[in-house]
Amino acid sequence: DKSQVITGPIQMYIEQVPTPLIMPFAILPFSDKRSAGILIPSFGEREDVGFFLNSLGYYQPIGEHFDLKILADIYTKGSWNLRPEMNYKKNYRYSGNFSADVGNTVRGIKGLSDYSKSRTYRIAWRHQQDSKANPFLTFSASVDVVSNKFYNNTVNNNYAFNQNNLNAQQNSSVSVVKRFLTLPVTITGTSSYSQNFSTGLADLKLPVLNVAINQFYLFKPKTGVRTGLLENINVNTGLQFSNYVSGVKSGDLFTKTMWDNMQTGAKNKIELATNTTVAKFFTFSLGANIDNVATTKTISKNYNPVTNTLERNLNKNLTGYSTFSTSASLQTVLYGMLKFGEKSKIQAIRHMVTPSIGFTYSPDFGDPKFGYFKSYYDERGVLTTYSIFEGGMFGSPNQGLTQSIGFNINNNLEMKVRSKTDSTGTKKVKIFESLNISGGYNFAADKYKWSLISISTQTSFFQNKLSVNSNVLIDPYQIVFIPGQENGIRTENFGHFNIQSFSMNFSFPLNNET
Repeated sequence: DKSQVITGPIQMYIEQVPTPLIMPFAILPFSDKRSAGILIPSFGEREDVGFFLNSLGYYQPIGEHFDLKILADIYTKGSWNLRPEMNYKKNYRYSGNFSADVGNTVRGIKGLSDYSKSRTYRIAWRHQQDSKANPFLTFSASVDVVSNKFYNNTVNNNYAFNQNNLNAQQNSSVSVVKRFLTLPVTITGTSSYSQNFSTGLADLKLPVLNVAINQFYLFKPKTGVRTGLLENINVNTGLQFSNYVSGVKSGDLFTKTMWDNMQTGAKNKIELATNTTVAKFFTFSLGANIDNVATTKTISKNYNPVTNTLERNLNKNLTGYSTFSTSASLQTVLYGMLKFGEKSKIQAIRHMVTPSIGFTYSPDFGDPKFGYFKSYYDERGVLTTYSIFEGGMFGSPNQGLTQSIGFNINNNLEMKVRSKTDSTGTKKVKIFESLNISGGYNFAADKYKWSLISISTQTSFFQNKLSVNSNVLIDPYQIVFIPGQENGIRTENFGHFNIQSFSMNFSFPLNNET
C-alpha cells in the first residue's frame, strides 16, 4: 500500500542515546503527493526584541512544478517580518526560486534615546538551467537586492546565525548566452548590480552585451594545408556594448541623476596574427592589434583660480577613438648535448635554448592631431595634459610613441644520470625547467631607452615534489644614493647593473604520502 509504511521492531533514540521505548512494529503514514499545511514556528526570547515566534507559516503546493511558502516572524516589542517564497522546478529544464523579506524593526523603548524604528526589505531570485535543456541558449540569474542597512537592522535570527551582518558587499547578476549551430558566434548579455554597504553606493551595468567571434583564417587554402604568411593570417575579433554607472546613491536609482551619469559605449577589438618558417629553422611572426571605441561621455578639466579648485565637467557627446599597434618577431630553437663517459654517474647534459627577438610599434596617441588629449594650467601655472576619455569604462588611449625591440632567451637544462636501483638504466633529472631572460630597448624614449632586465627560473627537487620559482629584476642604469635620502637617484649611466627586486617561492604538496 503506497499510503503507509510498515516496519519491524524499532527503538527510540534521543541525541543518539537509546531509550527503553521499544515497539514490536510501527505503521507510518506515507504519501508521494505534496499537501498543504501549517508550518510550526520556533519560539524564544531576546532582550532587544522580546518574545518571538520565528517562521510561523503556511505551505501550499501549486500544480506540478510550483510551491509557495509564506512565513512570518512576530516579536512582542513591535518588530515583524513577512517572508514569502516560491520554488519552481521542471525536470531536465530549469529550477529556481523567488523570495522576499519585508519587515519592520523596532529597538529600544519608545520615548527613550535608544528607540529606533526602521523598514527593511530584501528581494531575491535564483534561476538555474539544466545543462541538457538547450546547449545553444543558456539563462541564469542570481539576484539579491537588499536595503542598505538590511543585515544590520533585521531581527531575523537566520541572518545573525549565518553572519550576513558581516557582508560588506552584495552582488546580483542576470545573464543570457546564445550560441549558434552553424555560425562561429557567441552572444552574451549580462546585467549586474553591486551594492557597497560601507559607502551606501551601488554600481549598475544595464546591460553589457558581448559578441565574440571564434578565431578564423582570412585566406583559408583550398587544400586545407596552410603555408606562408598570407594563408596563416588568423583573426580574433568581437564587439562589446555597455551601459555602466558607478557610485549611485540608493535614492538615485533609475532617476534622472543616474541616467545623466550613466556611461554608454561600444568597443570593437581586432587581433591579426600570422607566421611562417624562414630558412627552415626560424619562425617569423607578424601581429597587429586594433581597438575602436565609441562613447557618449567625455570629460574636460579646468582650474578655477577663484575657488582654487580643479573643475571636472562631464560632456554629453558621441565621440570615440581608435588605436593600433604592430609587432614582428623571429624565433628559433637550439639544442646542445654534452656526453660523458659510460662509467660516469652523469651520462649526458642536454641544453635547449629558445631565443626570440621582436619589434613593436605604436604611434603617440597623445599627439594633438588625434584630439584625444587636452591640457590645462594647474594652480602653479604648469601645463598639465589629460585624456578626455579619462575614467571611461573602456579606458584611455596610450600616450607616447613606442618603437622598441624586445628579446627573450628561454633555457631548459636537463641531465641523464645512472639509476641507483638499476645498474643498466638511466633517468632524467631537471636542472632548470625554465631559465628565462628578457628585456627591451625603446628607440623612441627620451631617456632610459633600456628596460629593466628580468631573470626568472623554475625548477623542482625530490622527484618533482618541491617546486622552486625565483624572479629578479635588474636595472641597467646607475643608481646614486645621497646621504640623508632613503631613495636613490637614477642616472643615465648605462652598464651599472642594480638589483631592483628579488623573490623566491617554494611549493610542496601536503597529502597522506608526504
